[in-house]
Amino acid sequence: MSNQSLIISDRSLDGAILAWLHDKEHHSGSHNTKRAYERTMRSFRTALWDQGLDLADDPRAVGLVVQAWANQRRPNARRGSREGRTDVQGATYNQRLACLSSFYGFVMERGLVDLAINPITALTKHSEADRQQAPVLAADAIADRLRTIDRATLPGQRDYALLSLAVFTARRVAELAALRLGDIEVQGPILTLHFRHTKGGKQHLDTLSSQVAGALRRYLSTLYSEAGPSHPADAPLWVSCSRNGSAGRAISADAIADICFKHLGVSTVHTTRHSWAKQMDELGAPVTLIQRRLGHSNVATTQRYLRNLPQAVNPYGDQLEAAFGITED
Repeated sequence: MSNQSLIISDRSLDGAILAWLHDKEHHSGSHNTKRAYERTMRSFRTALWDQGLDLADDPRAVGLVVQAWANQRRPNARRGSREGRTDVQGATYNQRLACLSSFYGFVMERGLVDLAINPITALTKHSEADRQQAPVLAADAIADRLRTIDRATLPGQRDYALLSLAVFTARRVAELAALRLGDIEVQGPILTLHFRHTKGGKQHLDTLSSQVAGALRRYLSTLYSEAGPSHPADAPLWVSCSRNGSAGRAISADAIADICFKHLGVSTVHTTRHSWAKQMDELGAPVTLIQRRLGHSNVATTQRYLRNLPQAVNPYGDQLEAAFGITED
């Protein structure tokens, strides 16, 4: 063990890991999220052991192992560490750093490991540009996969409504996860979603087309009938349907990625934004409209055109839901 770290037994480290995993499952409401974090930690710790280190050793030495491990396509163990493959996507690299940083932040805050610094804080994440590697799905492929979701169950209705919103609004995964019941504005048959926590501190409105709104209404109607009629405005829109005690709790961005992978075959939720943009372009939407609805910054010369566009209503909404095969029933 390094002189810069506390000498603690493997049992103590194992206990710290278990406490962290329990905390992640409690807050995410997803047992799948816990398993994913558990696999990541097991893989990383194996890489440390290969170098004669463990989690509580010198942060500088641990940080060097993190860089090599997080870049490996299959960061499991001894075989992968010798191959030295460094061709993972930037988003994958960043997710692994975030996982480890979460662990170190948790155990340091609670005094379970005595380290001067979080070993992950000194590492540089891949730039936002790496997210452009998120794959694009054709509209007919999305339509085919949405049709396979079993909407006779509450989980199926939730997943269908969630993915329909994702491909219809092109919101980021964190923005989807942050939605609350109070963010829904109801005007007769019209539903408008108020995204209050978008990138850059901006807010965004999306009026839903009829089929998307219908899918959301159906999910909420089933949820209310099973969970009771009284819900505060800050209740989460997307909730866990698990039977492990987490039912009714908000699902995390990681859980949304699991849903995306289960039904669309990709775990990068950013794919829904790219697929939306591609489909809008194929429908002939102006680039300025695409930029605005994605929440991207626009050059000053385009502002006079954009001021006259409706903020909430997407004039291509009906065509989008038709292309993606979204139906109310």
